[in-house]
Amino acid sequence: MNQSSKKITIAIIWPGYRSYNQIFFETIGTDKRFNTKVVFIKKFRIDDAPPPSVLQLLEYQVIGAEGFRVPDYTITSLAKLIVTLYQQIRGADCVLTSTQVPVHSKVAFVIAKLLRKKIFIIVEQWRDIKRKTYLHTLYSNFGIYILKNCNKVFVHGTNQRTFLLRKGLRNREISILPFLSSDLKNTKLTKPKLKAELDLENKIVILYFGRIIPQKGLSDLLLAFSQIKDKFNDAVLLVCGGPDPNFKGFAEAKCYEQKCREIASEIAHNRVVFTGPICPDQKQDYFSIADIFVHPHTDLKDLYDGWGLVINEAASMSLPMIVTDRVGASADLVLDGINGFIVPAGNPTALGSRLSDLLGDRQKLRSFSLESRRVFEQYHQPKNITGTLWTSSL
Repeated sequence: MNQSSKKITIAIIWPGYRSYNQIFFETIGTDKRFNTKVVFIKKFRIDDAPPPSVLQLLEYQVIGAEGFRVPDYTITSLAKLIVTLYQQIRGADCVLTSTQVPVHSKVAFVIAKLLRKKIFIIVEQWRDIKRKTYLHTLYSNFGIYILKNCNKVFVHGTNQRTFLLRKGLRNREISILPFLSSDLKNTKLTKPKLKAELDLENKIVILYFGRIIPQKGLSDLLLAFSQIKDKFNDAVLLVCGGPDPNFKGFAEAKCYEQKCREIASEIAHNRVVFTGPICPDQKQDYFSIADIFVHPHTDLKDLYDGWGLVINEAASMSLPMIVTDRVGASADLVLDGINGFIVPAGNPTALGSRLSDLLGDRQKLRSFSLESRRVFEQYHQPKNITGTLWTSSL
């Protein structure tokens, strides 16, 4: 059998389905060169279940663990994980698993090595995390050992590659597997009169879009906005999102959201609009009325944003962007001074200064807008996923 007619069976071990993975699974599932088998660790969420059009492209199983770290498994679910992964890997040509940190990646690595199968790992980590105990340190070190001894390491961008090079991996062992988002520019609007509905006509809209939790830094953005609001009377801050009950720390997030609303009331009154959570199939409506996008992830402990898919979405809508240096996508999708700015995390003064730069120079605003779309199109290449997987699998 020659390579052009060869079909590769790939076993994908994945934490759980989320809508932002849809393009990834569709891209691989529709490629005739692959027979795609997926093991999902967590049950499908009722509010974010995979559509039938995606599931019919895959052979899949669900382990049903509560999460993907050690405390999230019962004896039964751990046993099911081991047996299922052995069965799937035994019948596969190669294995792709998500990040070196979770239990499933470590189990998949051991089984793949015993069965002499190729194993690839996607790495989202790009900053060191402080380890609380000696066991945490050993667990983390085993993760690095796995990365150095798997067949290929895939990363989403430059920050992850740089992190791995510092850990001793060689450049040729690392390949880019782009983190694909929806192209919102080519997604039909559901609320064509949204700007009027929100009373934002003739306003310059600064958009925050995402969960409202302490590390995302909305309070920093509010303080930055307070610095520039009097200078730019036509600027408003549109806050889309809220606390998510599906994540740990929901009670803390609710308190933080209330704090942010109080800050907004004190410093800006009617210049800050809170919408609450937005349905995924309506997000393009809110991006379409924005003029600037801000991802203000703050300097909180050792927390950081592994990637930040919302950056892809903002770029797809040609939005100038301001992000902090705690956002993983920044090195690839925010070209400092070209289509946006990267500022130090936890620094509202620097954030306000860059907002002022853009609001005070409408020609720069237009130039950054054009560049954002160009950067998105350069990065957003579905063929690079299947092409990279194919050549690595041979």
